[in-house]
Amino acid sequence: MIGAARAGLRAACAGLALAAAAALADPHVIAHRGGAGFPENSLAACRAALALGAGCELDVRSTRDGALVLMHDATISRTTAGRGRVRSLALAQLRDLYLRGEAGLSAERVPTLAQALGLPFGERVLLLDLKEETDAFHTVLAKALASGAPRNVRLGVRSEAQARALRARLPDAEQVAFIDEPDEIERFARGGAGWIRLWDRWLAGDASLAARVRAAGASVLIGLERRDAPAARAALAHAPHALLCDAPGVVLEVLGTRAAARRIAPQPHDEADRDHDQSEAQPGP
Repeated sequence: MIGAARAGLRAACAGLALAAAAALADPHVIAHRGGAGFPENSLAACRAALALGAGCELDVRSTRDGALVLMHDATISRTTAGRGRVRSLALAQLRDLYLRGEAGLSAERVPTLAQALGLPFGERVLLLDLKEETDAFHTVLAKALASGAPRNVRLGVRSEAQARALRARLPDAEQVAFIDEPDEIERFARGGAGWIRLWDRWLAGDASLAARVRAAGASVLIGLERRDAPAARAALAHAPHALLCDAPGVVLEVLGTRAAARRIAPQPHDEADRDHDQSEAQPGP
């Protein structure tokens, strides 16, 4: 019983330390599927996000011939002019297709994971949402990452089985748990997920979820479902370690405004010095 209490106290202290660190540092900004304004999961979207100073979240699937490509859906009809399932098509067939953007078909072709891995991410996050859980998929992914990858690659997992399989093949890779409901927080944290994604609408209903993630020893990734500045500011109030968003420019602008306000805001010791100076300047009795 005493041991359990000590473990709980250690977890609570770890959560407080994570919260304090997150509050002092700006979070990672990650463009969801590369960010709005470009065809999703395109190299153009990635380059635009990187130019802003944001990282990228990209969806990974495998082709019939075992190549890894960037595509959110299991089928290609929504994002290209083609038809069929990604797993039923060869890489050459997919590479012939142009991606749809907000204004229709673009000049962007379906990219491979290797092309994304070659972009200049630097310290920015590349978050891979892994859409398949087969051994063959995990094997090809491990080989691709071993061949060369940005420094800050993180693997998005959706099941405990997937997390275990990836841990066996890529023990040093950081995992991000894309949980379906808050009840899964502690379970994925125990499994070794370094970040846990919470949707902003969940936090609007229960602000304690961020503290639960930290108490479990993980960091908070907040997924924004809106693209406006008020949504970004509301998310920042929870001191996240990272923000996943469709509008990275908006979030970065909010962060820039916050940083400027911090620079001009008087610090506690400045206030004390001012009070001391004023007291010395008062005439004597």
